[in-house]
Amino acid sequence: MELPAQILGFPLKKGEPIDAKGLPFFFSTLFSIVEGSLGETECLFVMPRGEVKLTPLLKAVERLQSDFLKPCVVASDQLSLYQIQRLTEERIAWVASAERFFVPFLGLAVMSSMKKHRPKTRILSPQAQRVAGRILDQSWAGKSTSDVAALMEKSLPSVSNYFAEISARSPEVFVIEGRTRRISPLSAAQQREVWDKLKEALASPCLDRFYVKRPKEAGALGELCCARAGLTALSSLTMLGDDPWPTYAMYGSDALDRLEAAGVVRVDEGDGPDALIELWSHDVETVDGFVRDVPLFLSLRDRKGEDPRLDEALEVLERRIGL
Repeated sequence: MELPAQILGFPLKKGEPIDAKGLPFFFSTLFSIVEGSLGETECLFVMPRGEVKLTPLLKAVERLQSDFLKPCVVASDQLSLYQIQRLTEERIAWVASAERFFVPFLGLAVMSSMKKHRPKTRILSPQAQRVAGRILDQSWAGKSTSDVAALMEKSLPSVSNYFAEISARSPEVFVIEGRTRRISPLSAAQQREVWDKLKEALASPCLDRFYVKRPKEAGALGELCCARAGLTALSSLTMLGDDPWPTYAMYGSDALDRLEAAGVVRVDEGDGPDALIELWSHDVETVDGFVRDVPLFLSLRDRKGEDPRLDEALEVLERRIGL
């Protein structure tokens, strides 16, 4: 995108590309990175090439700000609402236009035209995303509201609300039989169409990730109500190799208490962790001890672009789901 000439009277000036020696190769392939200034503040403008990939973008900004000791400004008119939300939460400056920007190091935030650009959908609630995953993999095809309520151990009004969230985006996934609403079976073409309608409303179920070590007497982490997730689960389905440590997913307000009670402690990646733990926003449903395919894909899709082998494995997973 072309940078606006100014923001609220502060000029934006773009300089020369940075010296990328010593930086990961994907930085230069995914982003154009140039020196510049916003007002009197020197900064780096990070401009994604093509589709914006959030996870490598966050990694690039963190590394660049650490190496160059300058704030980064993500400049793109292709940022999704979710990406804008994540960048803002991380206090990372972004500019989408002269009217839409967030520059915390100048104390500026103007979102006046956000409504004009806001998509019709917002992120589904965690439990609605759980239902959407089952709709997309068709494991709950034909199930009624009461069937799903029993399977989820939720009330009928709650499940009706989950159905309503999804129906607002893709009404064809439900059929009405008298007073009963059921999840409709989908053809391959319908499945892809539903995915196109829902994908922007589906977020990663992973709220947090951290490395842990456990004392020998704590036993296997799998005994602490964990399910194999992340690269561990993906490597079981594809030719992708796993990390040196397994990844597990957990859910529940007592998840951290369960780990602490077993003597499990947080460590840094360089401390030889025993596992990587993911805390999820909804129940972790499994098949043979592994998280289900759709939430697995959602937990990893933001890492597209990091590694060609990972991209290939994610494509295999997409085909397996039918997306």
